[in-house]
Amino acid sequence: MIRAGLWAMIGTVVNQGVRLAVVIILARLLTPEAFGIVAATQVIFQFSEVFVRFGVGPALIQTDQLTRRMERTATTLMLGMAIVFGGAFIVLAPTFGRLLNVPQMSEIMPVMVFAFVVSAGANAGLSLLTREMRFRRLAMIEIGSSVIGYAPIAIGLAWAGMSYWSLVLATTAQATFLAVGIFASRPVPPTFDLRRSDLSPLMRFGGGVLLSQIFNTIALKGDNMVVSATLGVGPLGYYSRAYALMDTANSVAGTVFYKVLFPAFAKQRGEGQDMAARANAFYMSHAVSTLVIVPLMAFMCLMAGPLVELLLGPQWAATTDILKIFSLGMFFRLAYKVSGAFVIAEGAVYRGAWRQFVYALLVIGGAFLGSRYGLEGVAVAVLIALWWQFASLTNLSNKLVGATWRGLLLYIWPFLAAGAVAYALTPKILELITAVDAGPAAELALAGIILLVIYGITLALMWRARAVGAIIRYSVKKLRR
Repeated sequence: MIRAGLWAMIGTVVNQGVRLAVVIILARLLTPEAFGIVAATQVIFQFSEVFVRFGVGPALIQTDQLTRRMERTATTLMLGMAIVFGGAFIVLAPTFGRLLNVPQMSEIMPVMVFAFVVSAGANAGLSLLTREMRFRRLAMIEIGSSVIGYAPIAIGLAWAGMSYWSLVLATTAQATFLAVGIFASRPVPPTFDLRRSDLSPLMRFGGGVLLSQIFNTIALKGDNMVVSATLGVGPLGYYSRAYALMDTANSVAGTVFYKVLFPAFAKQRGEGQDMAARANAFYMSHAVSTLVIVPLMAFMCLMAGPLVELLLGPQWAATTDILKIFSLGMFFRLAYKVSGAFVIAEGAVYRGAWRQFVYALLVIGGAFLGSRYGLEGVAVAVLIALWWQFASLTNLSNKLVGATWRGLLLYIWPFLAAGAVAYALTPKILELITAVDAGPAAELALAGIILLVIYGITLALMWRARAVGAIIRYSVKKLRR
């Protein structure tokens, strides 16, 4: 599992790094309105993708009775749904454009429908590569899709003055490259011989996952729709860039943890692993995730201003306060993904679905109320919703694996404490070192080094803590090899 996690980490880090580099360049070539137009359009597809997948991917990963016919049935189901939804989007594009204040949606929609359908045809293969934990292959495909499919097209077309079309066409090219790579690695063609025996297990488990994913997608993208409808695509451009910066760091860890934990623990559960071992795995998963995310969270909150100036440029200064607020939710967002992976692995999809429903209500309702106070008000509402989602899914996971809040806190408190110490001391030391303005790049580099050193020293002083000691012993063991 460690080796699989490393490959998943490599693929995600490189992929996110390429996308961040592209964003840095595009932020100087495109306007906030261009980003807002594409962000508003993508909300529709991301929400609809949940229906297209119908929870079939997780069902393929979780089931212990997988057959080749079931695999092909899954492709047929998802591809057919994508074609139906895609046709409806083309017809309804003018209506969506009026609702979201994006008149350009009519011309964008047909192109993005193509990418939507192509991606659906490869979804079954993607899930099976994940089930088989072939993360090295997935990493190569994902890196190729970013380096070859996305970056050169987005930058080249933006440089040529294509505005939002540079993002639309680059996204389409990336989706096509990804789908071709997945199909070549794990081909799963559709079948027209559908049988109830193959559909039933997919639909039964997938139905619960579908509900959870519907509500989770509403929660993740509903704030964008509220911002677009109430404040306009310009503010949405600022809001979406702040979220993207936060998500770049968070997605590296979150994607890796979910990719690896879900199939790994679904397999261990199927093998009959006892409750104590599953609880320990739950604690250690949260400990490692907290170890990773806390310094990133502290760094982003402290250095939001220089980050925005360096990565996006001074014209994006309005995103700074939003990014600070979002950074406070990074721990909750990663932690709820870790807990959510255990919920699905344990098969409690319907018990998790209503929690996702409440999460979505909190995001949508809070965003509407928060929009009265501008983008910062929306961000605060999302932060509150993230806290609730973390508490709710973690409480459910505790019940499923026999863990407790007290036990979880025993594992994660050293990392939270070390992060608090690093957050408090870093600006004081940085102020002494940088008496002369050295520019945002030097300031960010120094702050990062100082924060990590303080964080590491503080953790080393707490080596007797359960999780810290376990991680140190494991690291030393690996280094000796």
